[in-house]
Amino acid sequence: MSLSKVREELTRAAARVDRGEDIAAARVMRRESRKFTVEKLAVKFVKEYSKPRKKTWKEDERILAAYVIPRWGKIPVEEIQPADVRAFVKDVAANNGGAQSTRALACVRKMFSWAVEELILENNPAAGVRAVVKDKRRERVLTPAEIRSFWQGVQESPVPEGISRALRFALVTAMRAGEICAARWVDVEEGRWLNVPHTKSNRSHKVYLSGPALEVMGDVPEDEEEKKNLIFNKPDGAPIINYDLSMHVRRHLKEWGAKSRWTPHDLRRTAATLMSEAGVDRLVLGKILNHADQSTTAIYDRAGYWNDMRRAWELWARRLRRILTGQSAGKVVRIR
Repeated sequence: MSLSKVREELTRAAARVDRGEDIAAARVMRRESRKFTVEKLAVKFVKEYSKPRKKTWKEDERILAAYVIPRWGKIPVEEIQPADVRAFVKDVAANNGGAQSTRALACVRKMFSWAVEELILENNPAAGVRAVVKDKRRERVLTPAEIRSFWQGVQESPVPEGISRALRFALVTAMRAGEICAARWVDVEEGRWLNVPHTKSNRSHKVYLSGPALEVMGDVPEDEEEKKNLIFNKPDGAPIINYDLSMHVRRHLKEWGAKSRWTPHDLRRTAATLMSEAGVDRLVLGKILNHADQSTTAIYDRAGYWNDMRRAWELWARRLRRILTGQSAGKVVRIR
């Protein structure tokens, strides 16, 4: 080390001593933090802080599993910078709305704050990051022509196969992007239902796998170990995150014939809107989307709607096939 560098280091050390900081402890903290990946910290945070202290600890677990671990899981915690957190907040807001982004920021901010208290981190990289204040309600629904252009274009464009299939799966099932990215083969039940363990609403949910959904997914692996793999992943096997989906949509919108900007979440909205137009009752649609239903009856009658939900997904599958082949929408069939 040059003399000037030594002097700079001594000056910084002297300033820290003046502030009452323990330089030796700080060095130990930095050394230990290199051993902690974000995934390891997230598991420790839920186990030692959230679960013992919070009734809503499952929401922390869901946010970390759906948004944080796929993005930062293998990165040492000390390498996460405020700019990384800010980009994370913006991406969650773009794909899941401002409210969900605010919850995700609150979760990671507390996790990093707890890591500082536990001497795992020296500083909280989320401390000065602001939430996305405005959650502008989007109403973007793709037209039948846009659906056809997207469906064909996403398969012909230089989009990785896993991302192409995940985007089409969003349109077929009306699932949230984070739920799709986290889906594993082991979650497939009886070949026709997909259990969704990590949901925004923290309620058990499952999705009926219609013909188009099964076609987009591909064959369920026979090997039990392979069933633990993600259904949709990158060419190297790495997990897909929401950002990957939104990035490829932004990059190819024009060539897919989009009349105006849309996001992966708009595929879910499009499916829901066209289901409603086809005659699916709002109550059934709400259960398909796994929206909150605070009524007492909702706790007991959910299982009674699985058949209606299956019929609705099948109805949407038929309508989607007609759209993709350029046929008319067909008659409206009321469900419930």
